[in-house]
Amino acid sequence: MYQKFKSKIPLTTIICLLLLFHHSSFSQDYDFIGEMEDIINQVLKEDLQTRFMPQSKIIQNEKVITREKSLANAKFDDGSLISIGPDSSVIIDEWIYDPDKSLTNGAINLGKGFLRYASSKLGKNNVKLTSNAVTLSLRGTVLDLAKDRDQTALGVISGEVEVNTRLGTTIVPEGSFYFASASQPQGSILTSPPKFLLDKMIEASSVASMVGKEIIYPKVNYPKMPKGRILRLSTIHGAINFCLKKELSDNQLTLFPDLNDKRQYRIEPDKIIPNYALLLKSMNIETQAIDIDDSTFYFGSLGIIGAKTNNNKQLFVSLNRYKRLDGEYYEIGRADSGFDILYKIKEGGLSMNNLGEMNIGIQSDSCG
Repeated sequence: MYQKFKSKIPLTTIICLLLLFHHSSFSQDYDFIGEMEDIINQVLKEDLQTRFMPQSKIIQNEKVITREKSLANAKFDDGSLISIGPDSSVIIDEWIYDPDKSLTNGAINLGKGFLRYASSKLGKNNVKLTSNAVTLSLRGTVLDLAKDRDQTALGVISGEVEVNTRLGTTIVPEGSFYFASASQPQGSILTSPPKFLLDKMIEASSVASMVGKEIIYPKVNYPKMPKGRILRLSTIHGAINFCLKKELSDNQLTLFPDLNDKRQYRIEPDKIIPNYALLLKSMNIETQAIDIDDSTFYFGSLGIIGAKTNNNKQLFVSLNRYKRLDGEYYEIGRADSGFDILYKIKEGGLSMNNLGEMNIGIQSDSCG
């Protein structure tokens, strides 16, 4: 009876069933999560033989390798965008997008090189980027990430990034930067880009422009550090140096010509607005002909609060990307050092009770 039953199942039917099962398994293992948009020169898969082409599909656990003078722009299924710069290696470790809930869970690893990533503007984005021992959690973000040997650098173009290492967490706001290395594993928040991050961003943009293409969000720029004189704010915890705007002359800030390396002004903190600003006690500062429209407040920006007709003004230090102040108050400079002190104030590690008195003075040299 078994033989009789067995003979009634044609071999072709068995083969078709096996192929159907195999195709079903293949579809589950190789779900498409995005596609390439622009390919410049050699952009390879993990086997180093297969090339990506424009409109090539991207799958889960995909590895993208770019050679020198090569670049890839891609779009994920949730609308997120990525540019992968020259001589880079990126792995899409995980990518799950639920369109019904507008929810993305993802993990992207930068093995080496440079990438620019822009989160989807729709729904909730739980994407993490990793490089070396640094993990980034994104919050509505456009960012640049670079890895060079044992160094990792981050530039936050918009939004906010939570940086996690085995030594702690750092919140990096819009317009700020972060750097970590083998000799500095805890990392540090910065107000200007590390040179190798800037070099890799420029290199990626140049490769794209040579063939009439652009990296994603091509028109955004890093905040420029002022190149004027140095104002030093000395505290019992260390010094914070601010680069003043180069166009500020002595007659625009009449208090400052009286300050120098030997003559300083004692000042006390007035108020800390958690996560936003450190206000100093009022000073007799006269301001004239400062372009208030050019004022943009980032982490570490030095500003002046006070009516234009009132010389009794306050200096303050912005501790975040403070958009509400843009064009409302005078930004006269930005911090060039002392970031650890400012970050402790921002996060509540230093309060009014232990901040102590401060002294301000103008250094004889200039920034840059």
